[in-house]
Amino acid sequence: MFDVIEGAELARPPRDQPGLPGPDWRDHLTAMVALSAGGSLGASARYVVETWATDRWGSAFPWATLLVNVLGSLVLGFYLTLVAERVAARSATRLFVATGFLGAYTTFSTFSYEVVQQIQRGEPLRASVYVAVSLVAGLLSVVIGIVTAKRIARPRSWPPLRWPVPR
Repeated sequence: MFDVIEGAELARPPRDQPGLPGPDWRDHLTAMVALSAGGSLGASARYVVETWATDRWGSAFPWATLLVNVLGSLVLGFYLTLVAERVAARSATRLFVATGFLGAYTTFSTFSYEVVQQIQRGEPLRASVYVAVSLVAGLLSVVIGIVTAKRIARPRSWPPLRWPVPR
């Protein structure tokens, strides 16, 4: 009898054996697909918004990066608060929106590069204004996103959501 059990165990390697996919490999694959899809769409959206902003306002001041980062901060504050307060989003959805899309949409590295570029061009005041405006506007945008999501998540005139809805 033990020979049969041992033979069955040897025919099917354990999931915790190194080099073999574990029981949660589908979750990891789902996360990677969500991040990749969100990142691709976020980078594309950033390109479109930055091109539009540069065409509209020029490139003497980095308005395009400022706009992208402020909008991204607003959406991130709104989305994460809404998810935490009202909507139970799947982790793959949060990865798609917050880490993938908004992570690729916003751009700290471009912001940093533009600040250094302005300093190297002998424009330290412009660089300082850009840093201050980016920081203050980004923080205010997150706060506005949070406050807006909280108002949506808990409107005073609505009863709390219950499932199923009583008739």
